[in-house]
Amino acid sequence: MIGFLKGEIIKKDINYLIINVNGVGYKVLSPISTICNIKTNNVALLIETIVKEDSITLYGFLTENEKELFNKLMTVSKIGPKLALAILSGLSVEKIISAIQGNNIKLLSSIPGVGKKTAERMCFDLKDKFGDKDSTIPEIHDIYIDKEKDLTDALVSLGYKPGEIKDIVIKIIKKYKDAPIEDLIKFVLNELYNG
Repeated sequence: MIGFLKGEIIKKDINYLIINVNGVGYKVLSPISTICNIKTNNVALLIETIVKEDSITLYGFLTENEKELFNKLMTVSKIGPKLALAILSGLSVEKIISAIQGNNIKLLSSIPGVGKKTAERMCFDLKDKFGDKDSTIPEIHDIYIDKEKDLTDALVSLGYKPGEIKDIVIKIIKKYKDAPIEDLIKFVLNELYNG
């Protein structure tokens, strides 16, 4: 099993990277947070390899915390790797853990693909899996407070300059303030290409 990859990014997309490791291109699915935090073309990722009958899929993370939470999420009934990745793309690790420990069903079910029942299962199954509530974990405030920065970072990581997207980013956030970051990226790209 592949547990770690280090190489040059030859393609970066919203949901995945293709990494050249000694002439072999590995497609690695990653949360938006991981992709946005990669600032150079060279990257080292922790890898979770998932083997099914018809596929071998690599999931990549910058931190051990992301990878551990990914694996814990998949222990919950009805949460597979695709949904676990969407959850990590929807909120930071700290906010997910805090929401689970605080039984914040409303916040968890605001993530695309997570319904109320799945959010309740996450809280029930994982509440005691993180130890005592760490006082260093920030309390959940307005979940939209960093949306402009996150959206700009995501678009910059795709090759856009902050100056050319600033007005569109503000316009899209105002118009779709409750939309998840993945959808906001699509709305901005649509605006850029179609005006």
